[in-house]
Amino acid sequence: MLVKWFVYTVLLAMTPILMRLLMALLVTSKTQFRWWSESDVATFGLILIITNISALETATNIEEAWKTKSIGFSLLLIVVFATLFAITCFQELQQDVFERNYVLWANIALSLASVAYSYSIWNRIAASLTSEERRDE
Repeated sequence: MLVKWFVYTVLLAMTPILMRLLMALLVTSKTQFRWWSESDVATFGLILIITNISALETATNIEEAWKTKSIGFSLLLIVVFATLFAITCFQELQQDVFERNYVLWANIALSLASVAYSYSIWNRIAASLTSEERRDE
């Protein structure tokens, strides 16, 4: 189950970052290209949290109160990541309004915390599975 968590959430969420790295490798040497983008990190966080909600919605053996709280916290995180994503989009249009490094590090810190949060959700879902459900995994 935790291998599925890594593949279904972390690797899927890393798609924007991996695509940017691929593009950076393919551009001509004369082209100036950024290896990292704040928006890629914010998108990573958004995808990660959305997959958490999907996993929680389909989990059947989870305590309802915990499930509701986890979905609520995930929705709050979506609002935070969406705000950071909006800041990065605005930053592309109007440079020097936000400190680029602060926005990047805020995205990275929040994304790393979201990875830990996502792991805890999937770990709890895995622990709630019956032995028959684990065998099917």
